[in-house]
Amino acid sequence: MSEQGPLLPTTSLSKQSSSYKLYPRITPLILVASNDTPRRLIMAPTQNTDASAIEILSETHSAIHTLFSAFEPVNPDRLVYALCGLLFSHTNPAPFGGSKRHPGFTEFEGGSVEELVAWMIIGAYRLYWSRRGREAVECFVENVNRVLEECERGGSRKGCVDEWVLAGMRKCGHLGGGFEGVLPEGLRDVRGREEAGEEEEGVVLFTHLVRGCL
Repeated sequence: MSEQGPLLPTTSLSKQSSSYKLYPRITPLILVASNDTPRRLIMAPTQNTDASAIEILSETHSAIHTLFSAFEPVNPDRLVYALCGLLFSHTNPAPFGGSKRHPGFTEFEGGSVEELVAWMIIGAYRLYWSRRGREAVECFVENVNRVLEECERGGSRKGCVDEWVLAGMRKCGHLGGGFEGVLPEGLRDVRGREEAGEEEEGVVLFTHLVRGCL
């Protein structure tokens, strides 16, 4: 995601969305960055009532890219995996969860961050466009903002985000072999340490030690 231009739809987004269309008499909702509250995603009616599915998806992708890139020098992929860690849960509505035995997120088979972003964005809209409620849209917005809020707080909350990143990588199948609980260097939050000129030590994660994160 970090290499993707903010205004261009990804190839993955275009491919995955090709079978979706907006149904008549549905007021198209769109997820965009808030103009009133910095670093927050909101759900609002689109001003372009003739917007196509790919146009809506692309604008939401642009908003996510902008919001997740606002914490330099933190890699935006860190926020993508953190969001995945929260969304990919059987307690969330379909298509992210919906079933403890066969949660929706097990359908994801992509091998890249771009494919993961596209799958989550499309998942947020999928059931709404099929006239099956707004639960997934609302769940997506809530968890995007939760990730943004925790990243803003930083400090002691880095541990929670670390846990979400690890959970996201595991649930989407992006953990490499031989994983020993160390967060990859490129996905760590190095703010503060860089300013102080300190070197980042290996971050070893022990889920049972971090409370109140999920």
